[in-house]
Parts: sequence; C-alpha cells; structure tokens
Amino acid sequence: MKEEIIKLRSKIFFFSLLFLAFLSFWVFLTLFRNRFPGTIIDSSQLFACLFLLFPYLVVLMSLWNILREYDFLSRLILLFLPLATFSIGLYLTYELLTSPFQLWNGAFLAPSRALLSGHSVYPGLNSGPLQPYIYGPIAVISYIPAVAFAQTPTLAVILGVLTTMFFYFVPPFFTFLYFSRHLHHRVVYAFAASVCFFLLTCLHESLTQTSFVSRPDAPALGLCVLASLIVVMQLEKEDSQEKSAYIFSSALALLAVWCKQTVVSIVFVLPLFLWMASGKGKALRYVKYLFWSGVITSTFFLVAFGAKNLIFTMFVLPSQIGWWTDFLPGASIGKLKQITSALRELLIFSLPSLLLLSAAFGFKFLEFRQNGTSILRRVICSPRGIFLLISISMVPTALLGRVKWGGDLNTFSTVLYFLTLSVPLAFLGLLNIKTVSKDALSADAAKVMFLSATLAICFFMVILLHKLSEMIPLVMKNDHEIAYQIAKAHPGEIYFPHHPLSSLFAEDGAYYHHSYGIRDRYYAFQTVSDEHVQKYLPPKMKYVMMKNPEPDDAIFHFLKNYSKSTRFQLPNGWVVFEKHDHMESGSHG
Repeated sequence: MKEEIIKLRSKIFFFSLLFLAFLSFWVFLTLFRNRFPGTIIDSSQLFACLFLLFPYLVVLMSLWNILREYDFLSRLILLFLPLATFSIGLYLTYELLTSPFQLWNGAFLAPSRALLSGHSVYPGLNSGPLQPYIYGPIAVISYIPAVAFAQTPTLAVILGVLTTMFFYFVPPFFTFLYFSRHLHHRVVYAFAASVCFFLLTCLHESLTQTSFVSRPDAPALGLCVLASLIVVMQLEKEDSQEKSAYIFSSALALLAVWCKQTVVSIVFVLPLFLWMASGKGKALRYVKYLFWSGVITSTFFLVAFGAKNLIFTMFVLPSQIGWWTDFLPGASIGKLKQITSALRELLIFSLPSLLLLSAAFGFKFLEFRQNGTSILRRVICSPRGIFLLISISMVPTALLGRVKWGGDLNTFSTVLYFLTLSVPLAFLGLLNIKTVSKDALSADAAKVMFLSATLAICFFMVILLHKLSEMIPLVMKNDHEIAYQIAKAHPGEIYFPHHPLSSLFAEDGAYYHHSYGIRDRYYAFQTVSDEHVQKYLPPKMKYVMMKNPEPDDAIFHFLKNYSKSTRFQLPNGWVVFEKHDHMESGSHG
C-alpha cells in the first residue's frame, strides 16, 4: 500500500510540474496582453533577461544545499521569492509613475485637498463646487496625508496611489501571516500567498481599477479585511479580551461603510459569522458594539461635515442616478435583463478565482466526508470562510452599482477582492495538513500553486525595467502637471473642468466645479442653475482648457459664450476655449 502511494505521489508530482509550467506561462501571457497592450518582446530583451538571470541562478545553485531542511518545492519557492518580490516592486513603481496620467486620480484627490484648504467637500443641492464624489468622509480623510505632503498635483497623485496600494495589499498580507502561523516556514508562505493574491489582482481589470487608482474602494476594502481579521483572531483568544477586540472590529467595519456605502453588508456578515462559528451570545454582543459604534461615528460625521449635505451626497444623490437604459438612445433592454447581463459579467471575472477555489476544495473533499460534517458548513464556518461569506454578501450592491449610469468595472471589486483573497487562504489551508498519503498530495498542490505565481511574476522583470526607463522622463509631462503650470502662471483666469486638483495647488486652494460633478446631477434628473455654476468658476475666467473634450460635456451647457481658440500652444489633445463677451451664457436643467 505504501509503495502504491509513493508511485501515485510521483505521478501527481510530475503532472503538477507540467501544470506549473503551463499555468506560469498562461498567467504571464494574460498579464502581458492586459497590462502592456501592443508591446512586443524582442530578442534583445530576451538576451537581457538571460544576462540578468544567470548570476542569480548561480547564487541559487550555491544556496541549494544550504536549504536542506526545506523540501524540493519549498526550496524553489524560497529561492525565487526575492526575484518575484523585486519584480513586484518594479511593477508597483511602474503603476506609480503612470498614475498621474489617470484622470480619476486627480478627481478623487481633489476633495481631500479641498478639505485641507478649508472648503466643504459635500455640496448642497444648490451650493458648493460640484464634484464626481458621492462617497463617505473616511476616504477623503484617508488621502489627506498624500495631498498634505505634496507641493504639486503630480506628487499628490503618486502619494495617493501609494496610499491606495497600502490599503489594498497590506491587510491581506497580515491576513496571510496570521493564517500561516502554524506553518514551519510562516513568513515564506505568507509572502508566497501575497504574490498569488497580487497576480490574481492584476488578472482582473476590476481589481486593477481599485488597487492602482485613488478611489474610495481600497480604503473601504482594507478596513473590512482588518475588521474581519480581528473577529477571526478573537475566536482563539480568551473571552476577557473580547470587549476591546469587538469594539475595535465594529469601529473599523463602520468606518469602512463611511468610506464607501456599497460595503454595508459587512455589518451584517460579521455578526452572522459569529453566530455560526461561536453561537448566539457572541453575535449579539458584537451587534451591541456595532450599534454604539454606529451611533458615535454617525453623530461625529453628521456634525463635522453637515448632516443635510452629507446625507444628500452619500445617499440621496446616488439613489436618484438612473440606470444605463435610462440614457442610452433607443435602448429597449429591461432592467431585469440588465441585472442579468451584469451578473454574467461578474461571473466571467470571477471564473479564475472560482476554478482555483474549486481545486482547493476538491483536495479537502475527502477530509470533510471523513469528519462527517457538511462541506458547506465547514467552508463557511471556518475562519477562512468569513471572506467567502463577505464576497457573496457584496453581490447585490455590486450589481446595482454596475447597472447605474457611470458604474464602471470597479463596482465588482467588493465581490472580487474577497473572492481573490480566499484563494491563497484556501491553499494555505492545504499546507496545514499533517497526515501523509492523500493529504501530502494536497500540500504539494498548494506549493505548486504558489510556485506558479512566483515564477509568473518573475518573467516581468526585464519588461518592467524597459518600461520604467521609458516612463521616468515622461512623468512630469502628465495632464495634471500641465494644468498646474498653466494655472499657476494665470491665476483666476483659466478654468480646467477636468482638473480641479491642479487649480487647488496652483491658486492657493481655489476650488472649482468638476465637469463630471455637473454631469452626475444631470444623470440624477436634477436641475443645475446657471447661477450655481457661475458662482464656483474662476473669478477672472477668460479661458477654458480641456484634454480631448467631448461635444456633449455637461460644462458646455453653461459656457455658451466660449469658442475654440489658438491663444495657447498646448500639447496634442488639449483644446482652448476663449470667452466672447457679446455672447450669452445658458442654463441647464
């Protein structure tokens, strides 16, 4: 029997290595096409790759015998992790350098800079600069350090995206570190799980829009992970520490909701999980702390930011924004069909994570059966199951956000983030198995998975070095910086409808409308008066400058006395509109 098991392990190990090569190459090609479209890998890059890898491989060979305490796959993971970490560092650096070229980074950082300059970030129905910001104050507060330490919008955007990365990637790392606490090589596998999580993030366009853009999504998701992790950690601690842990966890959960409303299901999932895992008593005590945390945080934010305007911006305005079908000309698709289409889109994005989770659960199937426990109950009630439960609970709000006008793919991030987080956790669970035979095969499968992720990201090193060399000279030529330099040279004279952050830096805290903020009012079927718009434009406005302006941009309804001009020499894509006093301005409803 023992010989048969050894032969079976050898066969599975061989096919696992084939799977490793295939999976690594497939992930590399998928990421390469998604993140660097149009890029061709030439022979010089391949030669450079071999030139850089050769000394590293020589070092690996010298360390191979030193790491005798590790098994074969663990040694490979450990030896390639430094190279994978370096490659991830290059990847994140590339994202930071390209972040100033993303319009939304400036749009979402403008309220934080405005708050720092003494402005109200929540306009009322007929007052205040209109911005495309319909989220909670915690996101605004989270990005204040980024805009406070920066002297230019370019640096502010880079620091803002760095803040996003911190909220997005750091809480999962601590989660992996906690769930690998029983492993002999804890830190190694925590890093390997983080590499796997990073790669799955890059495979989803929805998650890249969340992890590399200064949106409210990342702070909200990070706070949810920390709140959940505290609940899980408390399950193994003494009841004497329960009060402080539950107070801290409930406060983080409420702050996540005050960051982005669509994560509201977290306040229901956490007590539900406690009920299933530890019983009714702990769940009810947690609800009590949630209630008082909600009272305290809500009272503070409503008083500090103005109850009327805060409620209007966070809840009334988003609820009134119409669906895509309300504005698409000639669209006959019904709302039910639109929801179904969004659900199908979400399932397609979820497919890689679902397949990997299915593989991990397949290895655990026999163990569940032998224990005589329901598979579903073991999965959901286990500490790792809390994140899968959260992912499922986020589906309704994710779908509703997608079908609303302007709902982008990042609305799926609330579901995909926790689903993706569950994948490395599931494979970490396979490494905790102590028995031999079939369970040792499960541990090998987990190691193959982590090694695949590690090798896949290593392939990007040379490409990223090449991309970084191209990007560094271009960083200060981004649109935010162009608008900043022009506004600084002509204070109060030029209006940038898509770059309010640049004006905030250039004109000592001047806060003007964002064109998309006016658009959101239109899509919420609300009237915006000409008086309201004109009140929050530059006082000596003579010109309007936009990058690739759309003919139906909402701001044009209020700029009837402006026409195209060649007054300034600007980079390609920028258009100047000059004021003509003999024409009259209009209004828009």
